[in-house]
Amino acid sequence: MKFATTRFGELEIQDDTLITLSAGMVGFPKDTLYAFIPHRDSADVAWLQSVQNPSVAFPLLNATRVGPDYPDVPLETIAEQAGIAFENVADLALLVVLSASAGDAPTVNLMAPVVINVATRVGAQVVLVGSRFQTARLGRKSAERGAHAGL
Repeated sequence: MKFATTRFGELEIQDDTLITLSAGMVGFPKDTLYAFIPHRDSADVAWLQSVQNPSVAFPLLNATRVGPDYPDVPLETIAEQAGIAFENVADLALLVVLSASAGDAPTVNLMAPVVINVATRVGAQVVLVGSRFQTARLGRKSAERGAHAGL
């Protein structure tokens, strides 16, 4: 499938690699089909690019890079809250949305991570219930490690 984006230009993605988020992302409920695009040479940072809207793309960070205490809700519970079926918890990936302004350390949305079943390519952004997390500003070391390590 070929599609145009404002951030990456024209992309060609295999249909079987697309990710379906049936409820979309918070604020973008109509954008339900996404391409997962690695960020340069990083395995920890990637983009979730809407196939339906060329200007909608979310930078994501592998949640394992946030720290050992995140999430404070079991991954299985997060997937169940999101309605994501899975046979093996190892098939689940948890990602957090990054936000950054020029000159500022990036922040991550810890309250509404994205969970994806990598085996079925189905995911959802879920607002955590019962979590103590909201947003967090990444320190320089965390930001550098996340930007150059691997998702």
